[in-house]
Amino acid sequence: MKITILDIIKELKWKDVKRAIKYFYPDDKNNYESLFYDLQKYKKQPAKRNDEVITIECNKINDFTISEKMSIKDMMEQEDFYSIQTNKYSMSFRSWRELINLPVSIDTLNHYRFVDIICHFIWEITYYGNEKEMKKTGKEISKTVKTIKKQLK
Repeated sequence: MKITILDIIKELKWKDVKRAIKYFYPDDKNNYESLFYDLQKYKKQPAKRNDEVITIECNKINDFTISEKMSIKDMMEQEDFYSIQTNKYSMSFRSWRELINLPVSIDTLNHYRFVDIICHFIWEITYYGNEKEMKKTGKEISKTVKTIKKQLK
């Protein structure tokens, strides 16, 4: 059985997701409550690609700086960095209706709480703002890339 983001979000309470967002993204002052409830209303749709799944990874931001000369205290203070993506493509500039219907990888389900998965999902999809702002940014980036390609020819 494949569990999607939509399946998970329908089972959660906003207060729990809000608490997770405050924990993982303490500097984020956005209010995602209405988005949370809007996402719960999305309809189930089949995934466009059967082999695409959502994954989460946790890495130390400064893994590359840890050395034998560092103290244990310094190593413990390294920040964790969570990344959420699919195993095929970026989640940027994609329809939220498509993303919410993607299954979550078994490895992610085995290692992360549902509330944490949704917290990271909401934060990631809103990185460029709402869907309208995201599409606008995507068009601007595409236009810039085309301009640079022309200049390189």
